[in-house]
Amino acid sequence: MAWFQVSFFSSALLHSVPVNVLLPDRMGRKEGEKCRTLYLLNGFRGDHTDWLLNTDVNGWCRQYDCAIVMPSGENSAYMDHAVSGSKYGEYIGKELVDFTRKSFPLSDRREDTAVAGLSMGGYGALVTALRYPETFGYSLPLSGGFMGPETIRDKASEARFRGMYGDPADWETSIGNPEYLAKKLLAEGKPLPQLHISCGYNDQLAASNRKYHEFLDSIGFPHTYEEGPGSHEWAFWRWGLPRGLDLCGWKQEHKWVNPMWVELRDERYLAPEWRDK
Repeated sequence: MAWFQVSFFSSALLHSVPVNVLLPDRMGRKEGEKCRTLYLLNGFRGDHTDWLLNTDVNGWCRQYDCAIVMPSGENSAYMDHAVSGSKYGEYIGKELVDFTRKSFPLSDRREDTAVAGLSMGGYGALVTALRYPETFGYSLPLSGGFMGPETIRDKASEARFRGMYGDPADWETSIGNPEYLAKKLLAEGKPLPQLHISCGYNDQLAASNRKYHEFLDSIGFPHTYEEGPGSHEWAFWRWGLPRGLDLCGWKQEHKWVNPMWVELRDERYLAPEWRDK
């Protein structure tokens, strides 16, 4: 596996951006063979190092034989912002994809391209795939922060909503509204991303995730939805991401064999929790 720390100037954001890129082992591959790619988005107050520091992304890179690209969301909700002119949605959905595909041996097929994220990044993974379905064949929102105008309670929360999602009065037809985007995509007859949504049932966002799942069911948008024990925490996301990739069919193609593996099980030395397994 190779780890690249990259910085490049983003025309969509008008400043330089940091990106972490993991590439699986290229040894033994055919000349010109390209990787499938997982774009992995951080949550609110996080950055491009979050997944690297809190999960086994290097193991997933090997296990699923895919490149993993980790940009920084900068508390943007991965939206295009009219006031500031920063186009985070365009940056993730188009510019970052173009840059990484030109810089690394990544496949340009939608069936080889997935986007996933946690919390704010889960919301970003959803709206990005719905806005750019010709690019992303898979979307895996984890504990997605599916926020609407109903979350506005006071002037402070309204200011935050406007800063991240735009004018609440325009929400019904906003590119930040995942319900509007799903209906629009169905009506246009474009290819649909394979969508797997998951959330911990101890998470306060479980209610909004269930609501969106029920909405998708009501309009006939194909997807899968799962919950498991856990709150808004890395323990759940470390389980949820590989679970989602498995359900999407991202099985390992180039099986990696650990040269150190042998069978030396001896009951005398086993910890109690392993003795009955």
